[in-house]
Parts: sequence; C-alpha cells; structure tokens
Amino acid sequence: MVADIEKTSTNLFKGWSDIKNVARAIRNNGLLETSILIRHSLANRLQYYLDRNFDKKNNVDTDYVALNDLDISSENVEYGIDYIPTSAFSFKRFIEYLPRDLRDFTFVDFGSGKGKAILIASHYPFKNVIGIEFSEDMVRMANKNIQNQNAEYRKCQSISSKMIDATKYKIPDEKLILYFFDPFQSNVMEVVVGNIIESYKLNPRPIYIVYHEPAERKVFDSSSFFEEIKQNRYQFLINFLCPYQFVVYRMTGLEN
Repeated sequence: MVADIEKTSTNLFKGWSDIKNVARAIRNNGLLETSILIRHSLANRLQYYLDRNFDKKNNVDTDYVALNDLDISSENVEYGIDYIPTSAFSFKRFIEYLPRDLRDFTFVDFGSGKGKAILIASHYPFKNVIGIEFSEDMVRMANKNIQNQNAEYRKCQSISSKMIDATKYKIPDEKLILYFFDPFQSNVMEVVVGNIIESYKLNPRPIYIVYHEPAERKVFDSSSFFEEIKQNRYQFLINFLCPYQFVVYRMTGLEN
C-alpha cells in the first residue's frame, strides 16, 4: 500500500549516513526495489515541501494522518487506508484527461480525509465539490480547512466534507468526477463500484473515475462499464519523477 511505501522511503536517507543506508538497502532488498524506494524518497521530500507551501498559502493543515490515531465507529474501519494528502502536482497530471468544461460536473472524493483533494478541486470550476469520509475527526478537520482556506483562489464555492461510510453513500444523479486515492481495500471498493454501476444503469450520463495509486484497479478492469482513457506517451517520464501512478476511466455502454 502507498502508506507503507511512504514510511519506508522517508526513512531511507539520514544525513551523512545516506550512502551506508543505500548500500544496506541494496543488500537487503536488491537494486530494483531500492531504486524504487530512492525514487519515492526524493518524491516525498519534494511533495513535503510543496504540501507545506500549499498549506501555508491556503491557511490550512492537510498533513498525513494514521487511521490508528483516530476513533472510528464504521464497521469498515479495518479495510481503510491511512490518509495521505493529494499533491497539487498530481492533481494537475490527471485533470488533463478530464473534460475541459467542468462546470456541469460534481467532484466527489472517496476517503477525503483532511480535504486536500477537495481544496485543490475547488480551484477548478466544478459545479460542486464533495468529500466523503468515515472519520468524524477528519471531517471536522476538513471543514475547518474549508472555512480557513483562502477563498480568493476558489472557482467553485460549493464545497463540503460529509461524514458517511463510502459503501452507504448515494451516488449523485448528475455528471460526475469520482476520485479515489487508494482509500480502502477491495471488499469496500467492490461495494462502492457496484453502487456506481447501479446509479449509471438508472441514468446513463458522463461519469469519470480518477484512481490515484490504483491498488485495487482490478475491480474496475473486470467490468466493461469502465473504459480506460489512455495516457499520453510522455506520461512515463512524469511518472518517474512522481511515482504515484493513476488511471482514468470513463463509464460507457451497458454490460453484456
């Protein structure tokens, strides 16, 4: 999971002992895995700086939160993943694969945590921006961030964070951009995707899914309702600099 890679890669380098740590990592993990950890470590350092700058500029706090530090009553808590903030750079990477005119689309972030993704989304002209989160503490933090955010950067004023288990959330009956940043394991994802499909069957309409760090992408790939949007040929270069991968789907047709 992305949270585990974050912790491992962040501890790879320590001051003047960097070279020793790298050599030890190569012995223990092999060259390929170590190169991946190094890439994540460098990306983490850059993202940490950018995240701090975003928080300062917007007067918010969107830092990492471990689920074990929270009191969560949902029956699905054991299938949840730690909250890691979406970077503005990552958001810009996938926004180019979405429709150019976003004014009729509602953006929904599943597992929105402190609200970093919805805060960034509010900088774009969506019709509505909604965060779905099952932790009361993080919903409280997200709504505080929404209140504190520098509103002059917003192009969407309808932004909110809602406390609800993702499996129980009623999919809005409108044009949608649905965002997932590795929020939960496959059994929860299967229920959520089933809800999306049922909503689409009742009212076929433009629906796009952005799956950031797609650990459970097989849930989408196994259904013909989802068509992957191919990324441009230069994306692999960007992926090297920003190792968190993403996939974008559009909903299409009816399953045979």
